[in-house]
Amino acid sequence: MKLKSDLNKYISKIWLLYTNSYEYYNCLIQTKNHQKSEFEDSRFKSFIIYSSWYILIIELSKVYHDSKSQHYNIYGLINRLINEHKNLEFKSFLTLTDLNKYKSDFNSPEIIGIRSKLITLRDKFYAHTDKLDENFITTINITLGEIELLLKILRGFIFDIKSKVFNTHTLFEDDIFVNIDSVFQRVEDYREKFHSDIIKKFNEERKSFNSQPDKIYTFHVDFRGGTYCTQVFAKDLDESLIKWIERLKIEKNDIKFLGDKTIEQLEKQIGDSDERPVLLTGLLNIWCATYSTRKGFFWVHIIQTNDK
Repeated sequence: MKLKSDLNKYISKIWLLYTNSYEYYNCLIQTKNHQKSEFEDSRFKSFIIYSSWYILIIELSKVYHDSKSQHYNIYGLINRLINEHKNLEFKSFLTLTDLNKYKSDFNSPEIIGIRSKLITLRDKFYAHTDKLDENFITTINITLGEIELLLKILRGFIFDIKSKVFNTHTLFEDDIFVNIDSVFQRVEDYREKFHSDIIKKFNEERKSFNSQPDKIYTFHVDFRGGTYCTQVFAKDLDESLIKWIERLKIEKNDIKFLGDKTIEQLEKQIGDSDERPVLLTGLLNIWCATYSTRKGFFWVHIIQTNDK
């Protein structure tokens, strides 16, 4: 670490880790501030939140984990600069007073407390699959405000080193990062159009039955812990089952764990006379059916009403 070029390489690596961390911190901030929509995809939003936290914790820990295994951790760098100061090529630009101030800042009780939670989450939750108490995440919870403090002091350190030793400035621009808000908006626009197309097709189906009284069949389906409802127009129960399968093919992306092979298995069972829905005893126009697939059981209730 005697040469400026060596320090520059080291700082560049830390800068890259900072940038990676800030990218996902920024995603979480945008996700938090995004205005909820009627067409919000909660599963996609949860995926973004989990993935962003995962990468943020892993990347930021590389800087804040005071361990020999983390080659570019900030504590190792500061201690090395202090220990080798008299031999540094750039010691006139970076004094011992400066270095001891950095060391004090990064070891303040507040920063150490946040760092402890960061490393614990990294070691016990995100990087490994240790057996954890159910209250672990609540107890070790780290906030975006705390992450912001870690990023802020790191950013100040990088800026300071670049200014004092290299007489340059590092730009910190938020607008270079992914605009996750616009991504959510595109997803919601797609879902809104998808919903509109379903309504349009539904209304078109209604018009095709002008020759006889329309019958609406409502399917209430429980599958793998989720509940799904849809409606079709059909002449009778048998046709409603066929149309339900057609609707599943269109709406499969909205049903967790449902794929083409599972729909094929359902389609085969529906064509089997032994799997015909059973009319519930003592009730009119309500049937029940169960279907078994490799992905799990479908518990289906079918309710037929006239469109009046």
